[in-house]
Amino acid sequence: MHAKVLVSILLVSTLLGAGCLDNNAQTNDAGNIAKGGKSRLPAPNAQGFFATLPDGTQVDPSLLLDVPPLLGAQRFIGYSSFEPTLGVHPKSGAVFMSALDFKGPNGLPQPFVRKTADKGLTWTDVSPRLPTGNPNPPVSFDPFVISDPVTGRIYTSDLEALVCNWLSWSDDEGKSWLTQPMGCGLPYGVHDHQSIITGKARLAPATAYQNRMLYYCVNRIGDSSCAASHNGGITFGPLVPVMLGVDVERGGFCGGLHGHVKTDNAGRVFLPKSQCGQPHVGVSEDDGATWKVYRISPRGTRGGDHEVAIAADASDNLYAFWIGEDGLPRLSMSKDHGKMWTPERNVAAPGLTATDKPTIHATAEGKVAFAYIGTNHPGGYGKNRAAADWAGATWNGYIGVMTDALAENPIVLTTTVNDPADPIAINQCGGGRCQGLYDFIDIEIDGEGRPWAALVDVCHEKCIADFAKDPKSARHEESRGFTGTLATGPALTKEGGALPLLPALPSPGVPKS
Repeated sequence: MHAKVLVSILLVSTLLGAGCLDNNAQTNDAGNIAKGGKSRLPAPNAQGFFATLPDGTQVDPSLLLDVPPLLGAQRFIGYSSFEPTLGVHPKSGAVFMSALDFKGPNGLPQPFVRKTADKGLTWTDVSPRLPTGNPNPPVSFDPFVISDPVTGRIYTSDLEALVCNWLSWSDDEGKSWLTQPMGCGLPYGVHDHQSIITGKARLAPATAYQNRMLYYCVNRIGDSSCAASHNGGITFGPLVPVMLGVDVERGGFCGGLHGHVKTDNAGRVFLPKSQCGQPHVGVSEDDGATWKVYRISPRGTRGGDHEVAIAADASDNLYAFWIGEDGLPRLSMSKDHGKMWTPERNVAAPGLTATDKPTIHATAEGKVAFAYIGTNHPGGYGKNRAAADWAGATWNGYIGVMTDALAENPIVLTTTVNDPADPIAINQCGGGRCQGLYDFIDIEIDGEGRPWAALVDVCHEKCIADFAKDPKSARHEESRGFTGTLATGPALTKEGGALPLLPALPSPGVPKS
């Protein structure tokens, strides 16, 4: 064990209590009861609070000096969702999350945008609407929501018939919207798995939108490509290939699926991808005109996984997050904008055997939050695992935080956002398109340093009851979107300290929205 870690552990004073929730902490979110929601703050210590060292050693978190205990919380949005994304308004702190149902024309998926301005106590619909009152667009194959961290503009992006993108934006937190029904780079064609992000213009001025760029990246099967808009999404330049869908050096086809595009404070653009089994990142320093590709780690990603995630902190240090070959989450850092990376580190909570859906966000220097789903089911992914081998597995949502990620011996603090007695999924889920969870989740950090993860719960009352009787016969139910957050924990801000206690939900029967 490193000397600095020993010193930090020996600087122990008193046990940090994990309580401080009132009697309302376990009550249901009445406004979501109609949708079957069960938002609540679990009982203290229900989920566990883990601390691990760089070598994977578990530390009693009560021995860590001045570390506020982590306690997870669920806040259901009162609507279904899948592949959820979210954005946090930089001034008001309002959280916007994508929602989706399959009640559109001919049973096709309809997109919605849900908003909370009171840390998840209430949720309202602020979706773009057609004059008829129907969602705009009426059908979406991939919804995607972001908030510009500088201007506060909310964007919602919806894949349109797999050939382009329906783009809407709001400068008044969803009260009104403008729409560009062909908001994508040319050429039209096979567009899938899109993501968008804003960033500072580096070379050409973007005077139409406060010197801000908008980037649109998409899977075109044969490559991963990105297009740039200098006017906030009114028009886009051509799609520029970032990575081919084949491995030129080793051979093999791996397609164009990629992680979410991100930017740093200087306007550099980053597109992460598991390039034929290894984590890579494409980097553009000229507003998306040209790209260079760097390998993050020589070790592989879990077979078939494409969701490598990237985040930049306020000092433009980069953090890459992905699922390793053993099915557990890995973290690596870069101080030179993606060219060189530190050796990867296992950042899984103790006891986990399989994880999936990695996502990461950063704020002040060294302040990082990440989320994933995980299980401690014996055998994990293993070899030649069949669906029957997963019977009895329970999956939970995890949030991990690092307050000193750039230190020599950074410590990872982790908790589940749901009570493990009430899992978000069961049996076979990770490593495939588990109903409602599909390809990815999302996470951001608000202005007071609290992380918000966009997640989905597909195991409710009937599922849990059936699972208790016979895990093999239990089935997933409808997907219910929720945000996972921290009721207590360290504030991921430059000033640090402890998060303000998350407001408790009111008693059942109180109107929510």
